[in-house]
Order: sequence, then structure tokens, then C-alpha cells
Amino acid sequence: MSGPDIAHLGHVDVEPVAGADYGSVLAWLERHGRVREHSAEAASRTAQQKREPLVLALNRLGAIDDDDLRDAFCAITGLHPSRLVIDPELLANADAQSVSLKFLEANRAVLLAVSDACVEVGAVDPLNPRLVPGLRFALQRDVKLCVIRARDERRARSDRLAESEEWGSAVDEEDSTSMRQALEFDRDAPVARRVSKWLGEAVEMRASDVHIEPRSNQLEVRYRVDGVLNTMAREPIESATAVIARIKVLADLDLGERRVDQDGRATIVVGGRKVDIRVSVVPSVHGEAAVLRILDRGEVRLDFEALGFSKPQRDLLDDAINWPHGLFLVTGPTGSGKTTTLYAALERMRGQGKKILTVEDPVEFHFDHVTQVQVAAKAGVGFASSIRSFLRQDPDVIFVGEIRDAETAKAAVQAALTGHLVLASVHTIDATKALPRLLDMGVEPFQLSACFRGVLAQRLVRRLCPECRAARPASAHEAQLTGGAAGERIWIAGEGCPSCDANGYRGRLTIAESFRSDERIAAAIRDGEGYEALARDALGLNLVDDGLAKVRLGLTTLDEVERAMSS
Repeated sequence: MSGPDIAHLGHVDVEPVAGADYGSVLAWLERHGRVREHSAEAASRTAQQKREPLVLALNRLGAIDDDDLRDAFCAITGLHPSRLVIDPELLANADAQSVSLKFLEANRAVLLAVSDACVEVGAVDPLNPRLVPGLRFALQRDVKLCVIRARDERRARSDRLAESEEWGSAVDEEDSTSMRQALEFDRDAPVARRVSKWLGEAVEMRASDVHIEPRSNQLEVRYRVDGVLNTMAREPIESATAVIARIKVLADLDLGERRVDQDGRATIVVGGRKVDIRVSVVPSVHGEAAVLRILDRGEVRLDFEALGFSKPQRDLLDDAINWPHGLFLVTGPTGSGKTTTLYAALERMRGQGKKILTVEDPVEFHFDHVTQVQVAAKAGVGFASSIRSFLRQDPDVIFVGEIRDAETAKAAVQAALTGHLVLASVHTIDATKALPRLLDMGVEPFQLSACFRGVLAQRLVRRLCPECRAARPASAHEAQLTGGAAGERIWIAGEGCPSCDANGYRGRLTIAESFRSDERIAAAIRDGEGYEALARDALGLNLVDDGLAKVRLGLTTLDEVERAMSS
């Protein structure tokens, strides 16, 4: 028999403890606060359609996380969670072990290890009454159960199917056939399964975007993780049409239109939680290309400290959200985390009883205590027009996703002058350039001086993985930059570990600079001279200083600070 020996695994219970049932599992989850808000009607309908217990339907709909579901089954059944990495060879050769792969897939189970005496099986649903008897009959061995996460079972199945001939044959068929498969709502259709696999992998790797790009002779799939693009798959160019069609189906886009760009949204369930996907499709010389922005609220902690802000910036942000009126700006280049910082400010306002209105393009996260408006140019809904309409809604706080033009700048300033707190982002390279940017847009100096309260500029750098980061002696140049002595320890990226997907970094943090307005700065703005010099004096730590401070703390590296500042 193939597969690893399981004698060393220690105690693994054979079957769930007596009296364990699905009702107890759901009750455990509810008692521990592990069930998200959901539609009871939709959950019941899904359970009936899939012929599965309600607790599994809730997991399928994103109301119960995969880890929470596994923990609940373990707590109720007394079984152990899986501690093994799935053996792909054993999985692929399951039929050789006298058990049908279709049986395993239908019962959401995976062979983990086989010996002459027994077989260990990981099950998403260990209470399934068909699983153990069916395996005993097929294998004529003792069966030992453990509990695995739903996404691990799906990954095991996807990995096996990815190596099968089914995907290759699908893309080699005539275009009409592959298109039909792409349009099928059956998630087990080859094209649908492959797209689902990419999205699932990207979410688990904490990717912010998936790029699907046709080249002259292949379809390239890249994930952006912590700001860096990595090629994850190369597929036959013949698959491009079907893959893009499947993405259009998910985002409800026009399948017949291939000559103009299209934007849409989709919601998927990964790991038992809902993840929003923003889709952009554009025509290219080799066919349509797609970028799928992953908006995973579960991966982002909307908290100033968690985002990596130093104490001076945290203090300014805490003060800003409590100002009764005025204009506060967050600035930086595209992809520097401005929107996330402003969202953290909105999250901090939760429960304060304020009327908060936002205008965004696009709305990336949804808040249940905020009224959010999506810009829709074709419908006449823009930043400036929305700000003007907000003034009739009795707001306390107005959030402007981006000040892009003179009309929006003037509307935002007018709102701040009339007794509202306006939080907005604007593209400039540092904090001192924010004021000249608004003045260049045509904002009157006396109006800006009256409402401007402060600005924060930021960049994102990759965070060193705390599990595998390494240290070495600093060179003379590095010591000069960090303020230490040559030969002192300096932190660098390690070789990688499972915690960081073997790349040495995990997540990102901000480096920032900021200043508040005061009487001198307000007078300089009004007089039209000297305000940039005063702003530089008021900065304290600038972007580079803040980055170097975080290098000394072992949070990031000199290379990351240099890369961020060159953007």
C-alpha cells in the first residue's frame, strides 16, 4: 500500500462520540459568537438544494468560517483536527486503494494516510452517516477520522483535477464548446473550477489583486501579494476566451462586448467567509485582460495601530475624527493605503451617533453605520455633485474618496467651511505638497486657510515576517542611515517559512508624516507665501525618518523603505 505510515500519529479517534449531532455543532458556534449575520431563508433553501445540514449550508454561504466549523466539529465530536499535509500522490491514487474518488468528493473527505491495518481520513463533516461505513466496506480496514477545513478539501480536489486531462481537453475544443462550459453555473465545470481555484489561492495568500493577461502565446495569471506581482500560472492561450467569459459571468458583464472596457463586482465565498471582488476587463492586442481586486474585509484590521502608524500620527488621527468641522487630508501615490486609513477613521467613529456620508469610486468596504454613495458618471453622480447634495442631508462627517479636480476641491472646502468635518484623499508625493495641490486647483487661499486642519502622507512597506526574520551586521553605510554603529545588528528578510508563504515578508505597514495647521500656517496660506517651509518645520518625523525608525525596530528593511520612497 502507498502513502505514509500512520502509526506515529498518536491517538486518533475512530468515530465521533455518541450523541454528537448537527444541532449541537450549530449551538456551539452560536454560543461562541462564530455565526455571522445571514438570511435564514437563504440558508434553509441552500440546505435543501444541496441536501446537507444547515450548519454546512451556512459555511457554504459565508456565515461560518472554515476554521470555526472545524473547531465546532472537534469540540462536539471529540475528534482531532488534521495535522497532516495532504499527500497528492495518495489522493491521485485513491482509486487504486479500492475507494472511489467520486465517493470521497461526494462526502467531502480526503485520504490522508494508509497502512495495512487502517486508513486515516480527513472529513469536513465527520457526522456524515455514510462516510465511515462506505470506507470500511470499500477498504476492508479500520477507519480513523479527523476533521479538516472545507477549503483544504476543496484545494485537494482542485489540485487533483488541475493535473487531469479535463482542463486541457476543455481548452482544446472548439470555441463554442469551451464558451458553453465557461457559462455553466456548475462550479465543477473545468473553466469555472480553474477560475475558482485562482481566486481561492489568491485570497488565502492575502493577494490584493489577480491579473489575468493574454500574451502572444499563453495566458498569464499573476497575484499581487504585499504590493509585489508574482506569476502563479501560465495556461494555453486557447483558454483565454473561456476564462474571461467565466469572469464576466461572475461579475454580470456583457459577454458580447469585447471592444470596450467593462467594470463589475462579484461576491465569492472563500474559507467560509464572503469576499467581494471588483472586476475590470479591458481589450488588449492579444485579447481581453482582466484584473480582479480582492476586497477581503477579514484580512484588514481597520485600526490605526494595526496599520503601523507611529504615535504622532495615531494622535493626529485620533484628534481628527473628533474635530467638529474642518478639512483633513490623507495623501500619497496610488496604492499607498490612503483609503484604508480613512476607512479606519470611519470605523473608529462607530457608535458615536454621527451622521456619516461618503462618496467613493469605488466603494471598497461596506459599513453598516455609514451611508455610502458610489460614483456613477453615466448617471450624473460625481464627487462634487454628491458633496453638494450631502449638505442637504444634515451630515456630521463627509468622506470624499478622492479630490481629483477643481470642482470637487471647491465643493469639499465649502462643506468644511459650513460646519462639517470633511475627510478626503488627494494624490501628492508628501504632506507639504497637499496645500499647493488644492491651491493649484483653484481653491481660494482665504477659504483654505479657514478650514484646513491637518494632513497625513503615507507609503506602504512590506512587514518582515516575525517568525523567520534574520539579522546580520550593518555595513558602515547602513549604520549611518539607521543611526547605529557599523557592525551592529540590522534586520533583513529571512529565507521564508510557512507563516509567510516562504517569501520573508507577511503583510504591510505604513510609514507616514503629518502636520497640523496652526495660526502661522493659516496666515501663510492666506498670504500666499511661506506655508511649505512652515509645514516642513511642523512635520517632526518625515517619511524617511519614520521608515528608518521601523527598520531599527525590525519591522521592515532598508530596501523596503527605499523602494517605497522611489514610488
